[in-house]
Amino acid sequence: MSAKRLVIAGLVGLTALISASFSSCVGTNSDETFSCPSQTVFTGVEPDGGKVVGAAVSEYMARRCGTLDCHGSDSRPMRLYSQYGLRAPEETNLSGGKATTVLELKANYAAVCTLEPEETAKAVDNQGVSADQLLVVQKARGNEGHKGGAPVKEGSKGDDCITGWLRGDPPDAVATACQLALDKL
Repeated sequence: MSAKRLVIAGLVGLTALISASFSSCVGTNSDETFSCPSQTVFTGVEPDGGKVVGAAVSEYMARRCGTLDCHGSDSRPMRLYSQYGLRAPEETNLSGGKATTVLELKANYAAVCTLEPEETAKAVDNQGVSADQLLVVQKARGNEGHKGGAPVKEGSKGDDCITGWLRGDPPDAVATACQLALDKL
């Protein structure tokens, strides 16, 4: 077998292994629990399915990072769904069509929460003291290798939106930061 074919075979095997490990984190029955900050603040949806007033973290992240050439791509392990990007395959919505669905918002929450589940749990346990060290924050700020560079400047309203949620800041404060960040996009 040529070196090129060996590399391709190795990449295919690695991709399958990674896919299998991610699929075990989030089941299709939605009965897994995550030690992660508030799902309501992240998604903007109450547990009963009712919408919450104010902008949500998922909306900001999807608009800032969820384009089809970035985390709105099937090839990304942290994949974000939204009205203007990738749509959940279980639904028949098209990009640019209907609003982001509750299923898509919950999938975004799972994607972020399972990126580093143990470290995220630590951040929850220490009231967000270690939130700045999470990969989702470090990559967004460009402090950790990130193909997209630094889409979120440290100390910006977008940064406050994400880190405020991770720290467990009051929901109104997070929603305000997220809305101000969205207004600048």
